[in-house]
Amino acid sequence: MRTSQIMALALATRATAINILGVSIPDGLLTGTWYGAPANDFDCIDPQGRNPVILIHALSASREVDLNLLHKNMTSEGWCVFSQTYGSPIDPPLVGGLTEMTESAKDVGAFILEVAQKRGGKVDLVGHSEGGVQTLYVPMTQPDVAYVVDHAIALGPAVHGAHYFGLTDYFQSLPAPIPSLLNDAIKPLCAACVDMENNVGDIFLAFKNSSKIVPDKINATIIMSNYDTLVSPNVSRVDEPNVQNLIVQNFCPDDHLGHADLAWSESVWGIIKSQLQEENVHLICDNGLPFRK
Repeated sequence: MRTSQIMALALATRATAINILGVSIPDGLLTGTWYGAPANDFDCIDPQGRNPVILIHALSASREVDLNLLHKNMTSEGWCVFSQTYGSPIDPPLVGGLTEMTESAKDVGAFILEVAQKRGGKVDLVGHSEGGVQTLYVPMTQPDVAYVVDHAIALGPAVHGAHYFGLTDYFQSLPAPIPSLLNDAIKPLCAACVDMENNVGDIFLAFKNSSKIVPDKINATIIMSNYDTLVSPNVSRVDEPNVQNLIVQNFCPDDHLGHADLAWSESVWGIIKSQLQEENVHLICDNGLPFRK
């Protein structure tokens, strides 16, 4: 949401506010249609018998903001959908995906196993950005999780290292010890940012040094956009036999979506559902969204 939109929404809200860490947040900002996700319902019954779907949000997002609109959409169509906020340094966890990814991966893995156990079968994963990285990293490093995952769909994951619009490459080109000092300064604020950094990040190195990223019995799909300037397709794609690398524009040429839009585009939602059901689903193509990064 753009700053101007947030300001307009704030002016339209009631005077009451929620106080979080000493900051007053108008409660209307947390009750708009763009915010919030359905509650996790472990008694949910999908009339079509499809796998439960677990959504994994992006960096500096949460279960309430990012894939929450997809969550609402799929729930309205009868899917059983689950999500959590992971990697949050604050309580309540309004913002997640910031803490060290090797640690937050444990929480993600535990949640996947909880859903699989309570639902009694295989589950499907859909993750956006850092969540897409976790969608691949968690099954790769946790065999018990890999055993219960059927489909894994990653939207714009920085598998081969995050470049952050070229800033990482520039900082790494500076003489020592400047790069390490910069990482030391960033890590307390966003450990996950450093974990995904190309060349040096722990998650980048884990993918690079793995003989296989996606376990054999998992059906994986990487969904990318040619207009994504934050995580380009060459950084996301995984060339393994059980992985499909899909470009949105091959399905919807006029959808000029960027990185953030991968979570909100109806073009992408249709591709996700098609992959999860392993059948062609009629796509409603967007014509481009406002965020082009």
